[in-house]
Amino acid sequence: MKFLRLTGEKEFKKHIVDVLSKAQDSVLWVTGLYQSFYNDKEIRNSIKSCIDRVNTFKVLVAGKDKERAKEDAKWLLGLEHKYPETLNIRFIEEPVRHFFIIDYKHMRLEEPHPPNSVKQTKNLVILDAPYLLIRSLTTKFNELWRNSQQLK
Repeated sequence: MKFLRLTGEKEFKKHIVDVLSKAQDSVLWVTGLYQSFYNDKEIRNSIKSCIDRVNTFKVLVAGKDKERAKEDAKWLLGLEHKYPETLNIRFIEEPVRHFFIIDYKHMRLEEPHPPNSVKQTKNLVILDAPYLLIRSLTTKFNELWRNSQQLK
């Protein structure tokens, strides 16, 4: 098990690209899809490459009104049409803590922060996370997923 405590988008960027490159089977992701970060060419390419490689890539866009979420996720929604068996994007309006789970082994938790303060956001990435922690976070993801709606 390895812990990475990251502050700010620059520090997080290099590690998110690395963690996504480890994905072989699945990604479960809860995100606000902050535009300036996720529209970065390297981040987009990393996500696209990951989607191309894995069997399941679920994205839950959280904490925005639906129309804003559609606009922010436009490029990702375009990929959903290209990868209909792999990529599934849903929406939940309530603000929830952002996290991801990769291959049921690696995870990331984001510290809650005010809107548009991503440059100072704190993240904890755990590589080879303990099973009980992954299972708990997966249970939370599945609960949120059941209470969400398609983003179309």
